[in-house]
Amino acid sequence: MLLAIDTSAGTSVALVDAGRVLAEAEEPGTRRHAEAIGTLLRAVLDGADAAPRDVTGVVAGMGPGPFTGLRVGIAAARAFAFGIGVPVHPVVSHDAIAYGAEGRVLVVTDARRREVAWSLYGPGVERLAGPALTLRADLDELTARHPGVPVLDPPTVSVGIPRPRRRVAPRRRPPARPRGAPLPARPRCDGDPVTWMLRAATADDLPAIMALETELFPDDAWSPETMAAEVAGPHGHYLVAVTGDGAVDGYAGLLAPRGSGQGDIQTIAVAPRARRRGLGRTLLLALLNEARRREVAEVFLEVRADNPGARALYEGLGFEEIAVRPNYYPGGVDAVVMRLAVPEPETGLA
Repeated sequence: MLLAIDTSAGTSVALVDAGRVLAEAEEPGTRRHAEAIGTLLRAVLDGADAAPRDVTGVVAGMGPGPFTGLRVGIAAARAFAFGIGVPVHPVVSHDAIAYGAEGRVLVVTDARRREVAWSLYGPGVERLAGPALTLRADLDELTARHPGVPVLDPPTVSVGIPRPRRRVAPRRRPPARPRGAPLPARPRCDGDPVTWMLRAATADDLPAIMALETELFPDDAWSPETMAAEVAGPHGHYLVAVTGDGAVDGYAGLLAPRGSGQGDIQTIAVAPRARRRGLGRTLLLALLNEARRREVAEVFLEVRADNPGARALYEGLGFEEIAVRPNYYPGGVDAVVMRLAVPEPETGLA
């Protein structure tokens, strides 16, 4: 019996046995992967009257898709497989969409940031081109190059008929490390000192967070609803940096489902009045401390290619570049994908 998970578009989970779909559940929303995955897993197990021990392998949709959402599904698949001691089978998500189609098909999925990911298939799920990215504005030109070819653009990836390609052994997670209370951020600057206290963000902080969000990211700000869901989500850890008079000068968020072994830095934002004082670094170190507490072995993030200050900060803490997403941000700016093998804590911060 195979458990299949895909979060390259919405969130999809299915149980399949001998080519027969026993149960399938999906959530089309593209910003609720972390909140939906646990509910959907429970739903398909209950729907098939199955227990985790009945699963003999886990199929993980590997994209293409938005990086943050995609990692939720991959992390969930790895965590589930590790917990019951079965292998993980990676599958290209576009292959799953094209499976069963007759003749040529063009698979197109939303990649966000005004982009789509596409792959061209021939009979028998033979991938003739892709996966590749193109601007959504150029989609008509893409389809014109393949006249008469049906376009498949589903809101979620049906994982009811998975096609595992190779066997991947589960990786052993590192032992848990103790967590210490986060320290106030102390700026390294001349002039009057400023001290921030880091604490967990709450719903009461949302107005201040959104004021900074819209100021700092005017072309790509999260909605209040999305930010509220992120702050309250069970798999996240959001912090605010508060001055002595109660002003919020920065915020930061980590997504790290417990047991997954992986995490994503969702956002780090510092008010202009508080920059060049070490606050961004302190927020990042606090998130890494939380990652250690959750037994996270590696952390990922995306940064604008035209932000040398942020890239220098991440590189200084050991992040390495592993990929580039062309034209990912508004204005056609590339996104640099970076990875960190979570290091031992710094003195005084763990």
